[in-house]
Amino acid sequence: MGGKDAPRTAAMLSAFMDAALSLGAAETDVALHAALDEAALGLAEFSSVDVSICELGLSPGGQAIILWRSVRGGLDIEDDALFPDWYARANRGA
Repeated sequence: MGGKDAPRTAAMLSAFMDAALSLGAAETDVALHAALDEAALGLAEFSSVDVSICELGLSPGGQAIILWRSVRGGLDIEDDALFPDWYARANRGA
């Protein structure tokens, strides 16, 4: 892991380790969501695209719904009428 990308790679690995430690230490949903939000921001900083992390669940009717989503990272996922169809296609690998 040498060369000109070594400092960036080291910073990325450090950010992932920090996120993993924060996730492992989270004792409440609030702490877990804060750690996930921080992880989304960290991923976005090392990526050329916006990032979002979300927690999914099922509605009583069996459709996918977003239970929680990161507020940082640049990507906002809408839980609208199109989301269940998108999720079904993504789940099938389409």
